Amino acid sequence: MTLQNICLPYGDSGIINLRVEDKHISGIAKLNRVGKIDLQEELNKSLYIPTGTDSLVHLAGGKKSILIICDDITRPTPVKEIIPVIIEHLLQAKISRDNIKILIANGSHRSMNKNEIYSKIGSALTENIDVINHDYKNRNNLVYIGETENDVPIWVNRLVVEADMVIGVGNIIPHRYCGWSGGGKIIVPGVCGQETNEATHLMLMGEEDIKIGSTENIALKSIYQVAGKVGLSFIVNVIMNAQKEVIDLVAGDPVEAHRVGIEKAQKFFNIPLPDKSDVVLIDSYPADLNLWQAGKALYSAGEAVKEGGIIILLTPCPEGIGEHEEFARLLNKSNSEICRLLDSGQIRDKLAAAAAYATGLVKKRAKIIIVSDGLYSCGLSSGSIKVHPVSEIQKIFDTTMEEYMVNNSLNIIIEGGEILPDIENKFKDV
Repeated sequence: MTLQNICLPYGDSGIINLRVEDKHISGIAKLNRVGKIDLQEELNKSLYIPTGTDSLVHLAGGKKSILIICDDITRPTPVKEIIPVIIEHLLQAKISRDNIKILIANGSHRSMNKNEIYSKIGSALTENIDVINHDYKNRNNLVYIGETENDVPIWVNRLVVEADMVIGVGNIIPHRYCGWSGGGKIIVPGVCGQETNEATHLMLMGEEDIKIGSTENIALKSIYQVAGKVGLSFIVNVIMNAQKEVIDLVAGDPVEAHRVGIEKAQKFFNIPLPDKSDVVLIDSYPADLNLWQAGKALYSAGEAVKEGGIIILLTPCPEGIGEHEEFARLLNKSNSEICRLLDSGQIRDKLAAAAAYATGLVKKRAKIIIVSDGLYSCGLSSGSIKVHPVSEIQKIFDTTMEEYMVNNSLNIIIEGGEILPDIENKFKDV
């Protein structure tokens, strides 16, 4: 018997070691170790010669007010390195610092506290420029500007429509609800209201084209439409490795640059596996904060597991379930029951319903076991998802493998919060 030691990331600084028999391993998916770029140099180039539009200096010329929207603490985007470069270009366009604001695209996440804002944006910027947390439930800070072609109501932070120019800063990774993050997602759900965010998230119900890694789907189309209607005119999107270093970037038109960015991201995040397996062992890194974030790994695992198999998810989740408390209750429900409760108005948090439904699609395919100190301590339990402390991971894994004593029955996905399993190299020519 030949044993292999598998090292799985557990939070930013933790490593969990697991002993695995070689004969069971079908494939191991892990992000390639791609070196970082010179961020300032490449960003300056992209701002002067962006994709699909004029230079940032040219576009900003004559504008009176600029709003920069950046992602929040749940994303690794190095905002405090990117925004100062953007501001340098705005100053070249004769924009006063007093006329620049930063809006944090919290989506449906909690607001960032003062220390988190300093960490994300940098104390030097926060001392000179207004930084505002977006609150998607606060109607006083939202304005309604109509609907999309497919009837998505557009409620957006009023700072967006009041600005003469809106710049979005984010990152591009595979995403369950629209295929890929980045681009217009800095607007939806980033700085939109509850009704807008619910409508786009709930699109996945009954729409098979909406899945992780999809580049053509109704949700992404709606996001582009909302972003266009509210005035997003320029984006800076980065692609990052597992060490949270920028390995590539795009800047420019919110649609054209985003499309180019997706093509670049596919080459990095689409990782080949030879086939689906009976058991998938996966960690959620870097989506580790709570179950709302760690669920991304379950969607990836669902692409790599055979019908009737088992998924073992390792995730720290120091903040437990996350902001959407109803999500935990809905995990006990079948998808048909979730739909019934939605139709009868018995679900208060429709975003939680969308996440539970997406998780339900994975549950229909495979049994889910979660190994997490954070979720174990907060008492998460459901009929179809079992939670165990990290101290039991080797025992849980060995017991699971005893049920599948077949060679090559295990796929291991490391850094699974961002990986898109590429079964049989479907994306080898991307």
